Amino acid sequence: MTLSSRRNFLKTSAASIFTVAVSSAITGCAQTLTNKPLSAIEFKHGVASGDPLSNALIIWTRATTSQSNFEVTVAWELASDSQFKNIIRSGREQTDKSRDFTIKIDVQELAPNTEYFYRFVGLNTQSPIGRAKTLPINNVEQIKMAVVSCSNYPAGYFNAYTDAAKQKDLDVVLHLGDYIYEYPMG
Repeated sequence: MTLSSRRNFLKTSAASIFTVAVSSAITGCAQTLTNKPLSAIEFKHGVASGDPLSNALIIWTRATTSQSNFEVTVAWELASDSQFKNIIRSGREQTDKSRDFTIKIDVQELAPNTEYFYRFVGLNTQSPIGRAKTLPINNVEQIKMAVVSCSNYPAGYFNAYTDAAKQKDLDVVLHLGDYIYEYPMG
């Protein structure tokens, strides 16, 4: 091996190591969970998304498990279509009792002003499919918004939420105040 080819080898190796180190730091993953088996869980609390940016958004769920003293592993997927034929991002996350079995993913490097669909997957189940939209980057002349507020579950009907969920052309649903109140009867 000549001196020139050794230098090229060292430069290429150093660049590769730097790329792996930077990409690991960007994703924030200290370990890979792709080999971890999915856990037997349910998704009794639905899904939510929020904090949209022009290139990112947060997706959330809570896993329900009978194994309250263990970690659970959940897969997640973000797609450009509701049938999940074009998955844009995916991964696996662990959660446990210290996080109340919630999972919050900050999905990065997305296109602006774009609608995405997301879901979470357990061993034999999957969550409802959520829908989220990134913010535009240019000036916006108008937006279509639904605004909802505090909810006292035993005190009323909540068909306004159903009506808002059926609106396919909403840009944002803004929830003010507390999410829900639940009291025992009486």
